[in-house]
Amino acid sequence: LPKVAAGLVACGAARQIARTLGCSHTTVVHQANRIGRHALLLEPQSLEQLYSMAMETPAVGNNRRHCHSSFHAGMIPQFLRRTED
Repeated sequence: LPKVAAGLVACGAARQIARTLGCSHTTVVHQANRIGRHALLLEPQSLEQLYSMAMETPAVGNNRRHCHSSFHAGMIPQFLRRTED
């Protein structure tokens, strides 16, 4: 499963990944479908955690050189508020 996921992240086609792993392309497709189902189940939890982390993190300001911390502190709550409407 991790090797199939790595192949998908690298934009490999099912037949390319199957050839690399030495299995059938349908096996790769089934595993890719499984990964997709799990991702859909984990997305709401991940967004909840990001939102709670963003609300706990003090705002950094408008200094875009520290883009990572500024994004979590300021942008995620605004994005989530817009999508909840």
